[in-house]
Amino acid sequence: MIRVLLAQDHHLLRSGIRGILEAAGITVIAEPTTADDAVTQARECSPDVILIDHTMPGMGAMEAIRRILSRRIAPVVCLTSLEAGPVFSQLLSMGVRGLVSLRCTGAEMVEGVRRVNRGQSYVSAEVARLLVKHSLLARQAESPIASLSHRELQVLILVTQGDTARRISEKLCLSPKTVSTYRYRIYQKLGAANDVELTHLAMRHGLLNAEARPAIT
Repeated sequence: MIRVLLAQDHHLLRSGIRGILEAAGITVIAEPTTADDAVTQARECSPDVILIDHTMPGMGAMEAIRRILSRRIAPVVCLTSLEAGPVFSQLLSMGVRGLVSLRCTGAEMVEGVRRVNRGQSYVSAEVARLLVKHSLLARQAESPIASLSHRELQVLILVTQGDTARRISEKLCLSPKTVSTYRYRIYQKLGAANDVELTHLAMRHGLLNAEARPAIT
């Protein structure tokens, strides 16, 4: 039997995913609702597979995934409603074994968990389509997000979620000066003058869901 840690902060969505997994004979052994708790509970319960949403509050899903993978706790499948190929490429380069769109069928999600548990990789059909699209755009130099490093992408995501430099430094265990340096580099690479422009740019390139965006003017 496959033992899964399900990290998802929305109760209804989490309940639905748990129901799909359990109906397929997969046991959900923990349900953390923040990225910080996902790291802690993963260490404590040693699941076979970690299923984590890309929008977890706290330190952020990408930082949680980085810490989980650095400790080799369990393989990771990332759930996402994003349409940003560059983010998917970053996650795969970090060592994430599965990428599953929240628009996929329950059967796809179950297949992803089973394959990753067997030591294989899995990308759902919708995510695969977006990865191909990103690859084509990158060749035409039309995807500025792709120019960001892993840390710069983490900082960008937290900035678009409304976090201050101090909060970002705490979440990523970086000094405020280092965060400011990353922010400056992001402005330069993306041609943005302020955080509002960064947020609009992130929305245009599928990095930020319109329904989840912070208030901007």
